[in-house]
Amino acid sequence: MVVRTASAGASTRFGDAGRVRAEVEWTVRDGHTCVGWTNVSAEARSGSRVPIWTDARGGLTSRLADPSEALPDAVVVGALAAAATGGAV
Repeated sequence: MVVRTASAGASTRFGDAGRVRAEVEWTVRDGHTCVGWTNVSAEARSGSRVPIWTDARGGLTSRLADPSEALPDAVVVGALAAAATGGAV
């Protein structure tokens, strides 16, 4: 749930157009409430429910990339690795 959003113009990561930084709270498995900052839709208002991603300990983490997002990165890393090794396999 959104607690509050950052002031207008607050920076977000590259590629997060249409998103703003917001303080969010969530409940973990043992029942206690956590609070942290993440990027949410610019339309999200205080009190609205938003999706967040957490790790095994209940801490905020970024969402996993889907295959269409991961492929370009994999190609670049592979090309750089090939260039660094002189193309030897």
